[in-house]
Amino acid sequence: MGQSKGGGYSQMPTLRPEQLSLLQNLIGQGNANASQAAQGFAQFLPGGGGGQPIIDAAMKRYQQQTVPSLLNSFGGNSKGNSGLNQALAASA
Repeated sequence: MGQSKGGGYSQMPTLRPEQLSLLQNLIGQGNANASQAAQGFAQFLPGGGGGQPIIDAAMKRYQQQTVPSLLNSFGGNSKGNSGLNQALAASA
């Protein structure tokens, strides 16, 4: 019962050949895109160096805007803040 006369079941294709080909092409493209995305994200992992332009821009802004602003706020020539002045001057 439940079996064909040949003693087993026959496997029927679920996709036509052109559908199968299209699906395989899409999967191949998806794998390539995933690989490229992984490489892109890897540069932002520790040691990847991808964040260096961001770090450089932040340091430049700190040196050109933040340090002078702090020196002006706390009086660049004030004797009472000589430690702060020296630390800020050393970081600039």
